[in-house]
Amino acid sequence: MIKEEKKKILILDTSTLFYRAAFSKLEDVNTFNSLEPVYEYMSEVLRDLRFNIGGIAGVHKIISVMDSTSILLRQQFYPDYKKSRREDDSKEKEFVRENRFNLARFLSKYCIQHIMKNGYESDDIIYTLAQNLKEEYDVWIYTVDKDLMQMVEENVSIITWSAKGYTLVEHDDLTYLYDRFMLNSYKDIFTHLVYVGDTSDSVEGVAGVGKKTISLLIDEFGDVDSIFQNAEKIKNMNMRNSEKISLNISQSYDIIERNKKLIRLMEVPDINIESLLS
Repeated sequence: MIKEEKKKILILDTSTLFYRAAFSKLEDVNTFNSLEPVYEYMSEVLRDLRFNIGGIAGVHKIISVMDSTSILLRQQFYPDYKKSRREDDSKEKEFVRENRFNLARFLSKYCIQHIMKNGYESDDIIYTLAQNLKEEYDVWIYTVDKDLMQMVEENVSIITWSAKGYTLVEHDDLTYLYDRFMLNSYKDIFTHLVYVGDTSDSVEGVAGVGKKTISLLIDEFGDVDSIFQNAEKIKNMNMRNSEKISLNISQSYDIIERNKKLIRLMEVPDINIESLLS
């Protein structure tokens, strides 16, 4: 019996779309004193996304998710969270800050529903949506944020973009996973980020622990807590600077616990899924 294909839902990490458009078309915007070049670029991206994910059939629904403009919950817990992003005064960043609601209104012309929740990041909203939709739909997320790679599983996939074009990341695409993270399971990205940190979010990792090191530690001990619990054993591993890494991890309890709270995606309450699908 042929299994019926699920309808596809595309969730936009809308900041990705806005910044991509700004970096590509801001010069034209200034030349013509109009947002039209950005609007045209965004329209092209949406057409590309629909086709890459759904082919001729396209996608069933697109949902746009944006960061809150209020202080984030993680920022209240850790004031330096995303500090480098907040202090970024590039002309592209400033353009998006000034025009984000105009750009969002433009997306509404495509019958795209928007969602933003005070205090919550787009990552958490996207995570909540995916968890609620994945049983009934084939969920695709458009983002360049590596944090969201930890979400990849059956029925939850990522479409990302670089200068080389689009990359479709599905749960059985282990080549992409290893090339980017040196890992063999998407669920291990959480552990990777806790120990390595995330410079784009101003999250400091454990000193001396990089991509190759954490890959070896995950293979040897498993998850976040198991690695810390076995820190003493690391000095006996056949690994460069093993004694120093063992010491650094054993002395980094506070950093590891803080990063677990910063990296772990959280469920966002009071999201009306049905209204977003209407």
